[in-house]
Amino acid sequence: MSNPQQFQFAGGSLVADQLDGEVVIVNLDSGVYYSLTGVGAPLWQALQEGVESSQLARQVATAFPESNLEQLTRVINRLLWQLVEEGILSQVSGDALCAVAPAAEDAAIPGGELLKYSDMQELLMLDPIHEVDNTGWPIKPQL
Repeated sequence: MSNPQQFQFAGGSLVADQLDGEVVIVNLDSGVYYSLTGVGAPLWQALQEGVESSQLARQVATAFPESNLEQLTRVINRLLWQLVEEGILSQVSGDALCAVAPAAEDAAIPGGELLKYSDMQELLMLDPIHEVDNTGWPIKPQL
């Protein structure tokens, strides 16, 4: 009998928001940002709602009723693995996650990969908004 997995958003220097069917996650320490689309967006929503890991595929399938449940489960497990590996989620209980290799037929399911971008890394790291205190921003020099 398997032990259901539970995950939580790692938080800290990570911020996430869902806009128009896409989840954008930004690591404010590294300047790297991530995108979840397709299956990833309802998966993220289900994780935020605390849906048990054993029910994730069924929950996501409501947004993708044409998808095969076995394929969907494989894609979700791969996404969960990627989210944990990138430090976006932490696994708080349950059986250990295993890396899941993509199968050719999984390509038919949209959004089966966590997309990682570093093209704006320098700009995100330069953004002084990270260092705002109660006085606000921009901080004007004292004369």
